[in-house]
Amino acid sequence: MSKIRNKPIGLIVTENLATAKVFEAHGMDFCCHGQQTVEEACKNADVTVEQLEKELAAVGSKAEDQHIDLSALTTDDLARHIISVHHTYVKTALPTITKRIVTVINAHGANHPELKKIQKDFSALRDELDQHLLKEEEVLFPYIEALAVASRKKGARPDSCFGDVADPIAMMEEEHVSAGQLLESIRTTANDFRVPDDGCNTYRLLYQELQEFEHDLHLHIAKENYMLFPQALELESKI
Repeated sequence: MSKIRNKPIGLIVTENLATAKVFEAHGMDFCCHGQQTVEEACKNADVTVEQLEKELAAVGSKAEDQHIDLSALTTDDLARHIISVHHTYVKTALPTITKRIVTVINAHGANHPELKKIQKDFSALRDELDQHLLKEEEVLFPYIEALAVASRKKGARPDSCFGDVADPIAMMEEEHVSAGQLLESIRTTANDFRVPDDGCNTYRLLYQELQEFEHDLHLHIAKENYMLFPQALELESKI
């Protein structure tokens, strides 16, 4: 019996970010649907658990910021890590990709009308993320950081503009689902980011940037859904 058969795939990724590539290669959603077990994900992707387990075992421990042991971070340090790594990346990538899409449409839009659909979905994603990051940085994350401090100092529950932390977390998770759906629509429209035969280097760069953006947002969401938010809920329950 496989040791990971009943383990959530989102949790596996947060334990070793390098495994994200394995799940993505099989089209397994480890962010918004990271609660599915390895067995469930394999069944949906028509892959055997044994095959996936071998691929995961072959993965190293290094990927992006894997040199940081996320499990060793305090909850408030984890919140700051997400902002410094992922929020910073999103804020830089959104305007860059937006401009790149316009350039590619100007050059190839006549022969590739699907680019307009990609532009529409990415614009909606940008609008959502702009507001999403703002709510996290100005409301939810400061409260989570205050919870962590109060827990260490055995202090009182910090004040908030909402009820229980479960309320804004539920809202953030709903927005994660919406973002994931837009990413999936972009990938589908872009034919899994396969550049058409007449695509220029800028076209290739755009698809590379979109794929990198998708990968980063998947990791971003997984860290929040399966690490930060559960920790925040547990902290508040104990104060």
